[in-house]
Amino acid sequence: MVYNATKAGVDTMDKVMRTYTTHRKCRHWPFVVLCNLIDIAMLNGSILLRNTQQMNITQQNELHKVFIMEAEYQMASAQLRRQAQQKSITETRRMSLKLVGTFNED
Repeated sequence: MVYNATKAGVDTMDKVMRTYTTHRKCRHWPFVVLCNLIDIAMLNGSILLRNTQQMNITQQNELHKVFIMEAEYQMASAQLRRQAQQKSITETRRMSLKLVGTFNED
């Protein structure tokens, strides 16, 4: 059957997206759609990166995880910098921002 022959790509995508997902339990459908779009965009980005790099199988398996971690950091870094510039910041927040490298005591 043609359907069963072409089903492997969807199963693989579902498996990868289930392992590294942005999905959270939520009752608001726009948020659920946004999380699914982000998951698909992350998967597509890591596939494009993998296809442009010369890597062995072990490196390819770790690439998606590393790609997601780097993308998360890039998306959150602007917000972290804004928080670091606030005048009233708790000591716990200050220490957390120091750990990720966005807080400098000048």
